[in-house]
Amino acid sequence: MSTESFAKEENKAAHQHSVYARSVELYNEGLSYAKHERFNEALSLLTEAVKLAPDYIKAHNLLGKIYMQLGQTDKARESWLRTLKLDPLNLMAMECLEASEPKSFLGGARDLVLFLPLLLVLIGGVAIYWKLIKPELSDLNKNLNQLESKLDNISISSPALSDQTLIRKKTEDLLIPNQKTSPNLGRDNEKTSQLIAKTDDTLSTNLQISNVSNQLPTKSTTPPKVTNRSDLEQLYSQTIKGLMLAGKYQLALPNLIMLTESGIEHRYLVGNSYFWLGVCYRNLDQAVEAMRAFQYVTQSNSFKYEEARAQIRTLQQDQRRGFH
Repeated sequence: MSTESFAKEENKAAHQHSVYARSVELYNEGLSYAKHERFNEALSLLTEAVKLAPDYIKAHNLLGKIYMQLGQTDKARESWLRTLKLDPLNLMAMECLEASEPKSFLGGARDLVLFLPLLLVLIGGVAIYWKLIKPELSDLNKNLNQLESKLDNISISSPALSDQTLIRKKTEDLLIPNQKTSPNLGRDNEKTSQLIAKTDDTLSTNLQISNVSNQLPTKSTTPPKVTNRSDLEQLYSQTIKGLMLAGKYQLALPNLIMLTESGIEHRYLVGNSYFWLGVCYRNLDQAVEAMRAFQYVTQSNSFKYEEARAQIRTLQQDQRRGFH
C-alpha cells in the first residue's frame, strides 16, 4: 500500500471514529433528557445519532422507547426492527416489539380461541338463570310468602294443628323439586329456613296448648249462671260465632259443656250444642268424647243428625287408619 493510500485510510478511520464519538455524545444527551421526561428534545438528539451512526443499536432501541412515550407506536416498532436487522438476537428489541404488538378486541385470534369457550359458558349460564332459575326463585318466594301469610293468620292460641302441620308440609314440599335442580334453593334458602322454624315454633306452642286442653275436665265444675232460654241462646251464639268458628276450641269447650248440661228445655239448641261439642273434642284430638257427642245427636234425632252421622263415619275411618 502506497503512502498516499495509507493516509487516506487513516483519515477515513479517524473520521469514522469522530462520527461515532459524536453519536455517542448525542445518545448520552438524549438519554439524559429522556430520564427527565423531556422526550421531544431526546427525540431530536437520538434521531441525529442514528443518522450519524446507522448501526448504533443502543440508539435505535432508545429511540423506539422515546417514540412509544410520544404515542408513535409504528415509528417505535420501526426502530426496534432496525435493531433486529443489525442484531437478530437482541433481547431488548424483541421484548419491546412483543409488548407493542397491536391487540385485537379479544387479544388476537389465539386469545379469541381460548376465550370463546368461556364466553359460551357464561352466556349459557346467564340464559339458564333467566329462563329456569329466576322464575323458579320467583315462584318459590311467592309460595313461601303465601304460606307465611297463612301462618301469621293462625292464632298462636289456636290448637288447629292440622292447618299448621299442612303449612309445614307444603313448605318442605316446595323444597323437594328445587333440591334436584337448584340445591341452593332448598333448605339453605334463608327465607325457607325461617318459615320452617316459625312453623315449628307455632306447632310446638300449640301442641303444649293442646296437651293442656286434653287434661280439661269433661264436666263443668263452675257452670255460669244460665237460668232461662234467653241466657242459653246468648251463650250459644257467643260460643259458636265467637269461639268455634274462630278455631278457639279450648275456650269453647267449657261453654259447650254448660250448654249441654243446662237442663233448660230447648231441643234445637241443646242438640246443636252436642254436635258442636263433638266438633270441639275432635279438634282437640279427643276422639272418644267426640264420638259420644255425635252419637247423642243421632240417638236424639237432633237437627244435626245427618252431619253427626258424617262425623261418626269420618272418626271410624280415622280409627281404622290408626290416626287416633
